[in-house]
Amino acid sequence: MTTHSQILEILSVAAKKGLNVLLQGPHGVGKTALMIGVADNLGLKLKYYSTSTLDPFTDLVGLPVPHNNTHGEHTIRFHRPDDINQAELVFFDEFNRAQPKVLNAVFEMIQFKSINGEPLPKLKAVFAACNPASEEYNVTDLDPALLDRFHIHMTFAPGPDREWFINRFGQNFGSALYDWWAADLKKEQQNLISPRKLEHIGILLEQGLDPKQVINTLHNLPFSQLHARIKDRNGVLDIKEFLADPKGFAAKVEYDMNVAIRFAHLLPIMKPADMCKVRDITLSLPTELITTLQKDCPFVIKRTCDAIKRAYNEGEAEAFRELIMEKTRVVKA
Repeated sequence: MTTHSQILEILSVAAKKGLNVLLQGPHGVGKTALMIGVADNLGLKLKYYSTSTLDPFTDLVGLPVPHNNTHGEHTIRFHRPDDINQAELVFFDEFNRAQPKVLNAVFEMIQFKSINGEPLPKLKAVFAACNPASEEYNVTDLDPALLDRFHIHMTFAPGPDREWFINRFGQNFGSALYDWWAADLKKEQQNLISPRKLEHIGILLEQGLDPKQVINTLHNLPFSQLHARIKDRNGVLDIKEFLADPKGFAAKVEYDMNVAIRFAHLLPIMKPADMCKVRDITLSLPTELITTLQKDCPFVIKRTCDAIKRAYNEGEAEAFRELIMEKTRVVKA
């Protein structure tokens, strides 16, 4: 699946180059906010439609109105809101929840940037967002001919975006929310908490309300750990701090178990290139933490080795792996 930052870059290029984009993903992952944000970042005038409630004639095609032309002849003109004529970017949300008559009305706009043969003078591109076609969603399959009018088709990964949460809630609070989701929740719990639900948890906490009210299930989510992260946020180390001083922290994790545990929690959510940069810290972790990492997150060592190989050479990667095995007394196969 395509990541948040990759989609942001692709959408920005598409909007500039006049390419139509269809973005598919589960509910609550930030598809709408992302697309609206692209228009804001580029300074483009956006026209937003919730396609599930769109009226094809009132909102798009226009209503027939009698008109006398300059020659005194009686004609019919289609009157529609002027904002569609001013739009540089049109966004159809909930695209596969629309009625067939709505989708028929947008065919021409998506392909030719026109309505009833009349060009929309400022329209650069059409974006649309939809949920997956599955039993979980009350959606309809889209016409292949309609799908063919989109230059780009993307699937959005459902995980939250760290930078978005920091921008929304601030450095400390936003980081605490994201780190709780990424490091403290099990995979099945993460699947329950979409980015939208995580945002709602943050909103309730801001208002002094119980975040448990966000999700009406019996799942035992570790909210106590979230409260602890928020309370102690100013003293909690972040990934960027470990990246800034890998040698210093390599020494510190040998005698400070709290720092070692914090690093071990962050390591699985680091980018492979960052895993490579902090490999000395990983090697300095207490044996029991490395053993736990190998058991719960076996991909960490592999990704680190792969990143070292890309950044340096195969010999460096093999040396790292040998040191890990020696430390944990794992016999090389």
